[in-house]
Amino acid sequence: MKELLVRSITGAIIVVVLLGSVLLGPWTFFIVYGILGVLALIEYIRVTAKHTKKRAILVIGFLYVLAPFLLLTQLVYTPYQSGYRPEIMIFLLMTIWIFDTGAYLVGRVIGKHPLSKKISPKKTWEGLFGGIFIAAIGIWLFIYIEGSIPDTHLWIMGGSIVVFGTLGDLIESAWKRSLGIKDSGKILPGHGGLLDRFDSMLLAIPFVWICLVIIN
Repeated sequence: MKELLVRSITGAIIVVVLLGSVLLGPWTFFIVYGILGVLALIEYIRVTAKHTKKRAILVIGFLYVLAPFLLLTQLVYTPYQSGYRPEIMIFLLMTIWIFDTGAYLVGRVIGKHPLSKKISPKKTWEGLFGGIFIAAIGIWLFIYIEGSIPDTHLWIMGGSIVVFGTLGDLIESAWKRSLGIKDSGKILPGHGGLLDRFDSMLLAIPFVWICLVIIN
């Protein structure tokens, strides 16, 4: 119960910081997410260098961690409206949070069948489908409230976020397992490191950007 409380408080703070910086405008967005991107890259390099002797860590770190953060700038200047528009960025954050929270809660309550015993034994198929169902409700509500972006576009991007967000989560879990560690850091109580929190986003961001390019 204490673990869930700590996780919830930290999660609430994360939501306020990430969402607030987007809503306040371009300068706060660029500063906050720029700092987070650099810190996440440093975390990746530090952890990887500590547990392995592989070379090209900086190059892999740039492609895996920093590049997605740089692509975020493309999500706030979209083809739908001119100027700084945070709608797609809010949609990305909302979908990931709802999906992750739904999958976590459903998995804890009724989860019995592991999604991948070797990579992430705590994640279950029940949690995955529960998260998808709850995320679909969230996407539908966003479509109903927002109104300026075509419904089909949001469903395509929402599907990409769920699919590639899940893959991103599994990739980060596989990376940690290969290094023999549980968390990428301790900066976020109840969540671990920055990479533990942003693992879904790192793969979802490029594919949302690809969707924007293709459908527009």
